[in-house]
Amino acid sequence: MFHGTSQKTPTQANVTLFDESGEHNFDNLHVLEVEIVNRGNQDRKSFAFGMTLGNGQKAIFVNPKTPDRHHGFKGKLDVSQPRRRLN
Repeated sequence: MFHGTSQKTPTQANVTLFDESGEHNFDNLHVLEVEIVNRGNQDRKSFAFGMTLGNGQKAIFVNPKTPDRHHGFKGKLDVSQPRRRLN
């Protein structure tokens, strides 16, 4: 949390994102990083994963990082339609 130099109140930050559907304003944006690792002794052909965020929290962007071309991610998130449930 950043505090203003003349006040003891937090500095407010607003983020505006633009895409083909228009302008999207966010006044309380955070970064969440989730890492899923298979530490078992079996490879999985597929792995279904979902996440439900808390009340008032919504995701606007997902950036999957896969170790190679044999691992993939199916799912799309559109900044114009923030979602609380990710599948």
